[in-house]
Amino acid sequence: MTTQTVDTDTMLVKNIIGAIDEDGVREERHPPSESSSLWRLNFVLRVWKEVDGHNYEENLRIQKDLNKEDFDALFEKLRDKDLVYITVRFLDYQTAELIALNETINDEELSKKFFEDDIKPQIIHHPQWGAFVFNNVVKWFEGHASWMDQKVTLYVDATDEDSFSYLLDQNQPLFAEQSQWMERILAFTVAKLLPLKNDSWLHEDQDPLTPQEFIDKLELETILLDKDGSFYFTFNDHDLFWGHTISTLGSLEQGITDSSI
Repeated sequence: MTTQTVDTDTMLVKNIIGAIDEDGVREERHPPSESSSLWRLNFVLRVWKEVDGHNYEENLRIQKDLNKEDFDALFEKLRDKDLVYITVRFLDYQTAELIALNETINDEELSKKFFEDDIKPQIIHHPQWGAFVFNNVVKWFEGHASWMDQKVTLYVDATDEDSFSYLLDQNQPLFAEQSQWMERILAFTVAKLLPLKNDSWLHEDQDPLTPQEFIDKLELETILLDKDGSFYFTFNDHDLFWGHTISTLGSLEQGITDSSI
């Protein structure tokens, strides 16, 4: 990550993503008087990034003056949060006024990646699903997506914003037709693994499972979009195979091609 100098003349209002420092969100009356009806919300971003631009390593103080009711509501949204996606107006090169809280991210692993000195934050903001942070170890972006009205972890096998956008555009039909694809994924998984379950993985005195009983045990946890065009859906098996993960593989061109534990 290249450190940039903040030029407030060219970036008075910006959308940014930042990591709140260890002191968290603070409060004070403003002005500091018992008779004041305004409360100032304060927090410091230790590192931050323009959504569509540079990364910065300088501390940036964020502040907002509010009445007590609005202050309490905003404080509750921000409390114990690690990363924030916000709109701010720069007052000087060290201070900005909070205009809008767009999203909060309370994810220990993403926050750890953001804070590690040897892994500088590379973040892409998706307009629908929020922040994706680059994992420098496995070399892909990690975030969350909505699948069948459930929040799941989404891995995107990309190393920059162009390849990230390409993979999401390429897989747009997958997410646009979720119910149809989920039906195919579950049907293939049942056809491949239900016989294995009933032949070799039943508990003592357990009756063979029906297809629906097998499906009811599956909980989708992650989706991986691979750069080769394939996708992997990974399920928690809830003890179907004594804690093994179930992975089902496919692509838009070939359909569902494999499922395994």
